[in-house]
Amino acid sequence: MKLLKQLGRIVVELHRDAWTHFKRNGKWFLLGLIVVLAAVALILPHDKVWLEELQVAERKAGSAEFTYLHSLAQQLSKWGDFFKINLILLGIGLPLAVILKSVRWQRIVLAVFFAALWGGITVNIFRPGIGRPRPSTGVEDGINPFSLEHGYHSFPSGHTTTAFATATSFAIICPPATIPVYLLAGSAGWSRMQLNRHHPADIVGGIGLGAFWGVLFGAAYRKEQKAKAS
Repeated sequence: MKLLKQLGRIVVELHRDAWTHFKRNGKWFLLGLIVVLAAVALILPHDKVWLEELQVAERKAGSAEFTYLHSLAQQLSKWGDFFKINLILLGIGLPLAVILKSVRWQRIVLAVFFAALWGGITVNIFRPGIGRPRPSTGVEDGINPFSLEHGYHSFPSGHTTTAFATATSFAIICPPATIPVYLLAGSAGWSRMQLNRHHPADIVGGIGLGAFWGVLFGAAYRKEQKAKAS
């Protein structure tokens, strides 16, 4: 019971501090939103061409040459899969932090987890309302509002959002890890294009959305650590 109360208090503190950070820095988040939307608008006319240029095609049917790229893309794509990565990290990291009696690591695990969780929730609110077809569907690009079909959930990229929410929160919590975690997150975004699941604009939208939640919960962790240290 004591442990549950402690974990519950950490969750409440993280969300409270994330909300406080958002209110205090609302104008910067608005500016970030404008930048991301402008980038998406600039990319959209070139989406199809750029996707073809970014994808590394298999050399020829039946050839083993270059097929490793498809396998690599599938593996890298898992980095952005909430259920395959973030839930596993929570299931392993949180019990270890509890066993080691490290409240600091409990906060780290929960901050990163909730950044990814809220990123994933936000994506799944936006995507059905937008209804952009995935490039793999082969249908004409456009907007199909309130579509529940998976093939029309292209914008923004969920894997990219989760990957960048995880990477951003962890980079803020542990700055020396910035380059490795962003390389992983970027590779997850590339993999979604290589696998023909998303357009470049979808990836940019996912980066912006993921960074938003990552900043909120990364900052919430740092604020709480400073408060505990003072």
